[in-house]
Amino acid sequence: IVGRTYTADIDLKPNIHDVKQDDLEIVTDPEGIVSIDSYELKDNGHLYVHMTSKNRGRTFVDIRANGESVGLVPVYVMALGVIHYNNALGPSTGDTMIPIMTILYLAYLAALEIYRYRKLKKKTIYSYENVRVLGLIIYLFTLILNVAMSMADYQGPISTIDSVVNSANLLTIMAIPLLFLVSLYVMFSNFDLMRKEGVTWRNMLGIILGVFLLAGSILPIIFFDRLQATAIVELHDQSSLVPYLISWIEHAIAAMIAYLECILISTIICCIKAARAVPDFDRDYILILGCMVLPDGTLTKLLQGRADRAIEFAKMQKEATGKDIIFVPSGGKGSDEPISEGEAIANYLYEQGIPKDHVLIDDKSANTDENFRCSLELIRQHSQKENPNIAFSTTNYHVFRSGVIAHNMGIEAQGIGAKTKSYFWINAFIREFVAILNNEKKLHMRIFAIILMILLVLEMTVYFAYQI
Repeated sequence: IVGRTYTADIDLKPNIHDVKQDDLEIVTDPEGIVSIDSYELKDNGHLYVHMTSKNRGRTFVDIRANGESVGLVPVYVMALGVIHYNNALGPSTGDTMIPIMTILYLAYLAALEIYRYRKLKKKTIYSYENVRVLGLIIYLFTLILNVAMSMADYQGPISTIDSVVNSANLLTIMAIPLLFLVSLYVMFSNFDLMRKEGVTWRNMLGIILGVFLLAGSILPIIFFDRLQATAIVELHDQSSLVPYLISWIEHAIAAMIAYLECILISTIICCIKAARAVPDFDRDYILILGCMVLPDGTLTKLLQGRADRAIEFAKMQKEATGKDIIFVPSGGKGSDEPISEGEAIANYLYEQGIPKDHVLIDDKSANTDENFRCSLELIRQHSQKENPNIAFSTTNYHVFRSGVIAHNMGIEAQGIGAKTKSYFWINAFIREFVAILNNEKKLHMRIFAIILMILLVLEMTVYFAYQI
């Protein structure tokens, strides 16, 4: 609306000495792209040239002092007659509304995603969609912060595009100190884990992820800084496509790391929320998800923790409502186990005073999916209700993924988490993160492909802005 006119602020101090306004001449283009309405030279050496658009195109406004050129101003008249200064996406009159509207739009998207997340959480806390939406919310707030920061040195619409493109870099750079501290903590935790539980690739996941995120955050910055210092590629040649493609690769790497960081943060949040939740005190059955038993048929500390947590919940429900609960210990017999996990858990329950008629044993399942499927068959045979209320007990880091598995099978079960050793839970959460990525790898790859395409479009927009 206001962009048909523009007042260019041109600093002539480096080029003129003791020149007055009467000594200046403004030469416009012969095509009549813009007309010069007025100009004024201030005492500080700044020349203010007020111009109005006439026709669409590119031109140069030549500033001459005593017949010699002292400044050449590139001017672009784009669609709707809007004048841009320096390049096709440079400053224009009223252009500060662009970052403001961008921030408002991103805030609107963030509000929609927050509303969506709250609805999803009310429906169920066990959903991978919750992780994705929460990760998107985190990233949107990073975008808002970056666009807001760009307003401190705003150079037109191109600044807003750069702030969006560079948002992933901002997130990764901001996260480096935290990543470094967390990676050190995770590494020491993993060393302790491997010392006590053995050296396996699963027990090294924390170290692997920490090194990957740190390397992914730091190495591209070092590489592209070194690339700019060499003469192999002229990264400041705005007429060449190569610098923009290199910039796209740099931002693509940063976007991948930023995306993984957002998903990791949201995974940890969702896992912690699920682990801290306590089922409603109206449960009819509680599954105890099995894991490896000891050679003598007794429970490991991990599995005992799950059984104890189920017993604790049963007591809490009894005290709150007077309602008893049926225990469903679940787990088959592995090739290196003396008895089935379900039977081992049941024996422990009997030792703790649980009556045998309050225990249903699933001794066939081999994994979490089968834990729920086989236990549900037992419950349906035993229950007189069409839809009995089900809880499940597992280790705290495993509650979220177990709940997702149950939810995807149509079982609306509520989980409760047993504590685990301090040196183990960090690596366990990372295992859950890797499992979440793996379970929806095709979807995450599609999302990342969309991010890459958006970055490429934005980079090419900037490239063509300098070619017009």
